[in-house]
Amino acid sequence: MRYFVIYLAAINLITFCVYGADKRRAKIQGARRVPEKTLFALALLLGSALGEDLAPGAKGEAVEQLQKRLYYLGFLSIQPDGDYGPKTVEAVTDFQTFFRARGYNLRGDGVADAATQALLFSDEVADADYPLKQGDSNGYVRRAQRRLIELGYLFGAADGDYGQNTADAVRAFQQMLIDNGAEDITASGEADENTLHYLYSELLGFDICTPTMYNDGNPLSLRAGNLYAQAAVLIDADSGEVLLDKNASERMYPASTTKIMTLLLGIERGNFEEIVTTPASAGQVPGDSSRMPVNPGERLRYQDLLYGLMIRSGNDAANAIATLTAGSVDAFVERMNQKAQELGLSGTHYDNPHGYQSETHYTTAQDMASLTRYALQNEQFREVFTTHTYQVPATSDRAARTLQCSYLIFDPDSEYYDEDAVGGKTGFTSAAGYCFVCYAERDGVELIAVIFKSGSNGTNRWTDARRMFDYGFALRGGMTVEYLDMYDEDRRPTGETVERFGGFPDGGLHMVVHVCIFDRQGRMLIQRRQETKAAWPGRWDLSAGGCALAGETSRQAASREMREELGFDPALEGVRPALTVNFSRGFDDLYLIERDVDVQNLRLQADEVMDVRWAAREEVLQMIDAGAFIPYRRSLIELLFDMRGQMGMLPVPWPERT
Repeated sequence: MRYFVIYLAAINLITFCVYGADKRRAKIQGARRVPEKTLFALALLLGSALGEDLAPGAKGEAVEQLQKRLYYLGFLSIQPDGDYGPKTVEAVTDFQTFFRARGYNLRGDGVADAATQALLFSDEVADADYPLKQGDSNGYVRRAQRRLIELGYLFGAADGDYGQNTADAVRAFQQMLIDNGAEDITASGEADENTLHYLYSELLGFDICTPTMYNDGNPLSLRAGNLYAQAAVLIDADSGEVLLDKNASERMYPASTTKIMTLLLGIERGNFEEIVTTPASAGQVPGDSSRMPVNPGERLRYQDLLYGLMIRSGNDAANAIATLTAGSVDAFVERMNQKAQELGLSGTHYDNPHGYQSETHYTTAQDMASLTRYALQNEQFREVFTTHTYQVPATSDRAARTLQCSYLIFDPDSEYYDEDAVGGKTGFTSAAGYCFVCYAERDGVELIAVIFKSGSNGTNRWTDARRMFDYGFALRGGMTVEYLDMYDEDRRPTGETVERFGGFPDGGLHMVVHVCIFDRQGRMLIQRRQETKAAWPGRWDLSAGGCALAGETSRQAASREMREELGFDPALEGVRPALTVNFSRGFDDLYLIERDVDVQNLRLQADEVMDVRWAAREEVLQMIDAGAFIPYRRSLIELLFDMRGQMGMLPVPWPERT
């Protein structure tokens, strides 16, 4: 037997050497490679060190290694835990089915036999079946989605289905590569070999705008690092107070948001109802300009030009307004700069009335916010700025027509819709990136958000704007900012207090608490998290838990979390945590109590808890296997049930003398 094992190990080493050599040859253009299926057959014929078949119910390190590989490839949706449960069966079956359809002789029953394992652990499956495209549904799609989510290009769950959102995320990622000089990429929305190569690389040298994690359930958690924008500011439109600032004083290209100044001057110096003849300057715009459109010599109402300027971002309308009110475009630009000086916009300079790219045409987010706040005091400006649909009557050149704003943030059918957003102006050039100035109202509170260079995806500006408005309205609505005490590694208070979602100082640790309630039958009360939660939405969890706030003891925090989440006072006086679990950012105290609780009388916290129920030990473990419960370690769940009603590591009292 010993010699047989040595034989298997030797053959396996040889096989992997062949794989390695073949992989290196893959990097040499024109080099002859061993066919993939030949390599696969070689591994099967000569032997394998992978061991015996792995089947449902198996446990241990071999299962965990299998799971890790399945997770890496995208076929497994849960974290590896070493337990061959239903999710692992499903993942193995999906893997087998995928490659059976590609000519491999694999079983399809979810049992990881030698053939399945040999293929699974081969290098040849790592990047299989590209290009990935809309309509595809497999583990490789899920793997790509995970990476896109990590980089901030895709929001939501990695479900393995290549839908429109995934295609848009891939396209945005490809555009970022192109903008940074990649010549072997096209913005097709299909993940071809080159795209996947970049996606899974370290992406050194590429300007990736990736916001840090944001807790959607708490608007006040927003920080500058959660925004895609390179520069942004949020102000109170009434007071002018700055509520959020990200590089707000940095010079930026404004693109078509320039037209806010053009509209303001056009209204201040023009006659709304006047019938005008469009000057020749309307036709003197760059060929790639956005247009109303309007022709030189066309007769129409002056106000039609103003609406065409904003709704259709017409560069032709901008030039027409400039000439009609100042005599020439150059004279109008001079007035724009004079107005900027009058308003104290020291970081602003204009070269044209429409925002076409120029090195000396710039502004700052703060200047743009101040300008918009000033302009909104003009009723005619406010009317045009907040109009999304406008009827242009028949002119001398064309029939009546409708101008329609296409901003997704104003579209009730769009996932980016914000009911509070009232009016705004976008802008884009390759140098300026995606820009947006927006005005929002809620319950008498008025906010202005300015967003400059919001990544390589046009939808990022809508996301930024919505987050900023949610933050501002929460702040103005009286929501409080929660603070946490910091501890050192010996659990001694450092005396430092930080905002809950504001980031921790180096070495700073915080306190977390969990409460597990058991009934007389030994069942645990479990809660289901709301679908709106940023982490583990819709999953079941322990009875209650959360962060200890500044000034709270561990027991006070545990009592508060129970009252807030379940409307239940657990009466923890004299109760100590049964155990403490240390994690990378702090300490987690777990309280194990026995209480007969009538779940029908609990008052659930609507924005946190969806449902509660009693669950036995095996039910909880099965829910973890099925992906319905937060994937705690199975051993932890076992320990919590084992320790209910007692303290210490022994199931018997400690002797008086040890």
